[in-house]
Amino acid sequence: MHRFVLSIVAGVSLMPAFAAAQGDDLPARTEFEQAQNEFDQGHYALALRGFQRSYELLEGHPNQGLMLFNIGRTYEALEYPCEARDNYR
Repeated sequence: MHRFVLSIVAGVSLMPAFAAAQGDDLPARTEFEQAQNEFDQGHYALALRGFQRSYELLEGHPNQGLMLFNIGRTYEALEYPCEARDNYR
């Protein structure tokens, strides 16, 4: 149940970050959407790489920190609780 709630919150939380995306945010949005798809399919290692790449592409963007939540929940799905905790902070 906990993971299900986190998945819903993460998806809802990040939509505003990309809803108003400028043209230069498009690569980050594309990377995020692919990572979310991988996560939904249970391909957590691929999702992690995608979320991390999206985080990097959002350098300087005010919503860059929101991506850390997705990285954290992916680490949680991979059963790396310490890494998950560090990203949730």
